[in-house]
Amino acid sequence: MTESSKRQGGKVTVHKVGALPAAMIVAACSLSGCEGIDVPLPAEVVSVGALLPLSGDFSSGGTAARAALELAVDEANDYLAVIESNRRVQLVVHDTGTDPETASDKLRELAEAGVSVVVGPMSSEELSACKPLADRVRVLLVSPSATAASLGVIGDNVMRFAPDDTNHAAAAAAYMRHRGIEAAAVLRRDGLWGEELSDLTMTRFADAGGTSLGSVGYDPTSFARNDFRDELAELGAIVGPAVADFGSDKVAVFLASYGEGVEVLAQAAGDPVLSTVDWFAADGLALNPDLLLDTQAAEFASTTGLTASAFGSTSPERFAEIQSRIEQRLGQTPHMHAIIAYDIMWSIALTINEAADPYDVDFMKTALPQVADFYNGASGRIFLNEAGDRTEGNYGFWAIFEEEAGFTWRWIALYEDSAITTNGIN
Repeated sequence: MTESSKRQGGKVTVHKVGALPAAMIVAACSLSGCEGIDVPLPAEVVSVGALLPLSGDFSSGGTAARAALELAVDEANDYLAVIESNRRVQLVVHDTGTDPETASDKLRELAEAGVSVVVGPMSSEELSACKPLADRVRVLLVSPSATAASLGVIGDNVMRFAPDDTNHAAAAAAYMRHRGIEAAAVLRRDGLWGEELSDLTMTRFADAGGTSLGSVGYDPTSFARNDFRDELAELGAIVGPAVADFGSDKVAVFLASYGEGVEVLAQAAGDPVLSTVDWFAADGLALNPDLLLDTQAAEFASTTGLTASAFGSTSPERFAEIQSRIEQRLGQTPHMHAIIAYDIMWSIALTINEAADPYDVDFMKTALPQVADFYNGASGRIFLNEAGDRTEGNYGFWAIFEEEAGFTWRWIALYEDSAITTNGIN
C-alpha cells in the first residue's frame, strides 16, 4: 500500500493508493530489474541531507546509518520509477565527527545549499546544538537516535523516529531488576544524553525497589588520552562497599557511553572489584562491532555478563529482511539506529513524491507523520506524538558471547508492554 498526501485547506489528507505495500513493489522491481517498464527520466531530483557521525565516538552508528540510507535511496528511487513518478531523491552526507559544533556548521552548509529536510543528527548533543539553527533557517531535522527526553518540543523543526529516553530508562531498569540486581552505580559520559538517560534509569530502578549508588562522569571531549583509570578508581570506591553489603551478584554498573566504552571495558578488566559485578550498557554501545575485536574488552564483557539495551522492532520479519540487506552493504550487523534511518529515508521519499513543492517544510512537517503512520517500517509501525517523537516500541537486550569464530553479540531478552521475556539464556 502506498500513500498519497494532499494539502486541502491547510490540512493533509492521506489516501491509500494501490494494493501492494511499497516494499513489495520495490522487491518486485529489484527481482525483475524493472525490465519492460517505460520509465520517464526524472524531471526533478530532490536533495535530502544527512548529518552522520562518520568519525568520532559514535562512528560505528554513523557508518551503519549511511549504509542504510543509501540502500533506502536506491530502493525508493526504484519504486518511484515503477510508479512513473518524475521525482527522485539523492543523499547529501556530511560527517559531524560526533561533535555538536561541527554538526551545526554542516547543517548551515546544507541549508545554504537549499536542502530542506535532513536525516540526523544522531546524538542528542548534536541535535540540541542544531535545533535553534534548524528552526531559524526552516530545515526539518529527522533523527533516528537522538533520544534525550528534554528535546521533545511541540512546534519545532525536529522529529525523532525513536522514542525518547523515558522509555529506554524504564526498560533498562526493569531488566536490571529482572536479573536480581539490588544496587547499581553509573559510569556515564558527561552531556545531555548520558546525564539524562542515567538519571532517568536510576530513578526508575529506585522506584522498582533498587538502590542507586551514585554516578561517575567523564569528559567526552578528552578522549585523546584514552585513560579512564581515575574514573574507574572512583567507580570502584562506590561499588566496593556495596559488594560487601549486597554481594557481588546483586550489584551492577550501568554504562552510558558511545564507542569509547570499548576502552572503558578494556581498562576495567584489571580491576579486582569491577570485574566481579554485572555490567549493563545503553544503546550507545549496543551491537558495537569494535567491542568484538578488542579481546580484552570482549572477554571482560562476556565474563561480567555485559548486556546492552536498545530500541527494537515490532515487525520482526520485516526487520530481519532489511537488516540482512544493510549487512550485505556494511559487512557487519547494523545497529537498530540504522534500521530506523532506513525507515526515515523511505518515509521522506514517499512524502516528497506527494508534495506540490518538495521543499515546503510546512507540508513536510504535516505530511511526514501521516505517511510514516501508513508506511510498513522495518522498525515497526511509526506513530509520532504532537512533539514529533515516536510513541511506541519495545527494547531488546544483547550480550556478548565467545564462540569458535570469535566474540559475537547475541539477543537474549525483550522488554515489551512493561514485561521482560527471555530466550532462556538470561
